[in-house]
Amino acid sequence: MVTVAFSQRPAATRRIRHVTLDIACPYALTATGHTGTDSHPTCPADRSPTTADDWCRVITQAVELGAESVEFSGGEPTTHPAFTELLRHAIHARLDIEVHTDLRHVTRHQWTLFTHERVRLATTWHSDNPARHDAITRHPGSHRRTRTNIVIALGLHIPLRVAIPQTQSDRQPGAAPDELLFLGVRPDRITHAEPPDRNNRAPDAPTPCPHCPTDHLAVLPNGDVTPCVNRRDLVTGNVRRQPLADIVTGPTWRALATTVRASTAPSTDRDHTGPTHHTSPNRRGDQLD
Repeated sequence: MVTVAFSQRPAATRRIRHVTLDIACPYALTATGHTGTDSHPTCPADRSPTTADDWCRVITQAVELGAESVEFSGGEPTTHPAFTELLRHAIHARLDIEVHTDLRHVTRHQWTLFTHERVRLATTWHSDNPARHDAITRHPGSHRRTRTNIVIALGLHIPLRVAIPQTQSDRQPGAAPDELLFLGVRPDRITHAEPPDRNNRAPDAPTPCPHCPTDHLAVLPNGDVTPCVNRRDLVTGNVRRQPLADIVTGPTWRALATTVRASTAPSTDRDHTGPTHHTSPNRRGDQLD
């Protein structure tokens, strides 16, 4: 593990405010496709393209570039073998953290870390109908687990954001929010959004999506860096081969940033499909339990 003392944030050569870490493992398997059961998916440590040390180093380097927040995403980040280590590292780095999880598999220790004041959760509610929800996730019982863990998260006073994908096959305005309101989710923490277009955006599209500011970046499972998590074809470097600072000051990143600035209004958090990254609710201090 990479151990670094975070005494203060050094001046950044290029300002990065938010980093998304897609820690999905392409080799992770669940028993659903083989035995019909819903066992905990695993990612063999020796098959992960990016190691725990790599991810910790990215977090450290992001702080050095001025990052204020980090999002853990990618399939189900809580099942990554190093997730707990990475989450603790991000807490020690004094980053505001959002974990995007389907809330099916949460360990006792993860719940403890989730109660830290710098951590918030995000989940996806596919349908108020259990059968429909399970069919979309392809995990029998996922609706029940997600619903149960939403109640647990709220009971632990963990800030929670719930996204409701709007798909052509499942448009039931009001139904899912009513269920979520009944569970105790605040109305302002329920969002309706189109599913992320992470793999289907035209490769020849010239820029990241117009919502992505140039002070965000995403690191993909293989270490590739892109200015937009929805544009995985716009690779500007790889953290397994280059320091993050070299990537975001390199010619490819600079050219993309120039193009985005020329084609969009000045960068703000307006209309961004992701979380509001730059405020931390209920912050009381920086001590890790």
